[in-house]
Amino acid sequence: MSIDAPVQSQLAIDSLGRQLQSARAVKGLTIEEAARQLHCDVALLAALEDDRANDIGAAVFVRGHLRRYAEFLGANAEELCAQWASGPGAAASLPDLARAPQAPRVIDSATWTRRGVLAVAAIALLLALWLVLQSGSGA
Repeated sequence: MSIDAPVQSQLAIDSLGRQLQSARAVKGLTIEEAARQLHCDVALLAALEDDRANDIGAAVFVRGHLRRYAEFLGANAEELCAQWASGPGAAASLPDLARAPQAPRVIDSATWTRRGVLAVAAIALLLALWLVLQSGSGA
């Protein structure tokens, strides 16, 4: 079902969330029905319709959910994604995790020495046990 011209012109004036609500109303669906048909949480669609897209998470998730919901409603997904990207919500700065400071790796030589000694002792014990069992089975 496509959205007729008067509805399209009204959608261009409204906020992103209002556009989604109007498109859903044109399809005659409640938000619960839309969520059930999309197999997603009602809170996710409510966040999009209430212009709280940043509550969803990272921009990549918002774009994906917005695109999927818009396509489901028969709205122009590209225009809605572009509108969201040009708005203040998409401009929220997220930390650059590639540049996040990391603690230096500390190598505790005492721990590794203990582990090495225990490993050698375990191998020596197993070898001695094997030799005892081999000499005992031959007699």
